[in-house]
Amino acid sequence: MKSARQLLKHTVDNIHKYSLTTPIILGISTAVVVISLFLLPASAYAETAMPITGIANKCIDVKGGNATNHAKVQLYGCNATVAQTWTQMNDGTLRNQGLCLDIRQGHLKPKTPIQLYTCNGTISQVWSVSTGGVISNPNSGLCLDDMYGITKDGNTLWLYTCNNTPSQKWSLTPLQSTGIVPPSIPTSNQAKPNTSPSPNFPNMNP
Repeated sequence: MKSARQLLKHTVDNIHKYSLTTPIILGISTAVVVISLFLLPASAYAETAMPITGIANKCIDVKGGNATNHAKVQLYGCNATVAQTWTQMNDGTLRNQGLCLDIRQGHLKPKTPIQLYTCNGTISQVWSVSTGGVISNPNSGLCLDDMYGITKDGNTLWLYTCNNTPSQKWSLTPLQSTGIVPPSIPTSNQAKPNTSPSPNFPNMNP
């Protein structure tokens, strides 16, 4: 049987031991939690197929549903077809039938037409969707725009100076209705410039 002196010494030793290790354990636990938050898999964000509706309640459409490089992206009456089904991905791209919404030839300047193109990780395929429904390319600071605000079927979509007009307001209903916030968009330092070739396009103005 331990004496009172031995019991007291054992108690003091335990207090001393836990007083040293507890902060270390707490610190390690906190670090694990913080690291886990930054290492969440991409599936932590929803990737939802949806139409994108804009001016005159018309949709962003791939001409003829043609999922090929350089396919024209246009404004068209909503018809619930695959040509109008877009997925907002965790890498900042907007995809249709596996191809990406792309700024033609990577020209990050106003009046550059928008097309469909093979996803290639370039800055011309990165889009940011604001809570107000503005879709912009963060590397250029320009917005996805319905050319001249014309609402007839087949009107070209292009990149244009952001101006808060109806031509630049888009509704991504599934994301907005669920309150999901799109993830951070890579900057030009993280993405490659677009060097993909593009053929000569005919004048798409109405």
